[in-house]
Amino acid sequence: MFSDLKTCPDAYLLWFHHVSWDYKMLSGKTLLTVQEKEAVWWCNTCLLYFQTFSKMSIPFDEKPDEALEYYKSFKFPYAPGN
Repeated sequence: MFSDLKTCPDAYLLWFHHVSWDYKMLSGKTLLTVQEKEAVWWCNTCLLYFQTFSKMSIPFDEKPDEALEYYKSFKFPYAPGN
């Protein structure tokens, strides 16, 4: 299952294969689309987290759509250290 690109679950794709950014996954999304969404999520989370220490406003017009509490509510049971 994991050795074949056609049957490898999206969650494990990059653990077992090197694919191009425009590779269409089983979900129908491209790898680039998924990575872009994750990058925005991480950017928003980091900005809001460090803003709690700096007490300064975010220095650009595009502010995160959600509050820090929204991002902190996510659970990652399979992440290292959990």
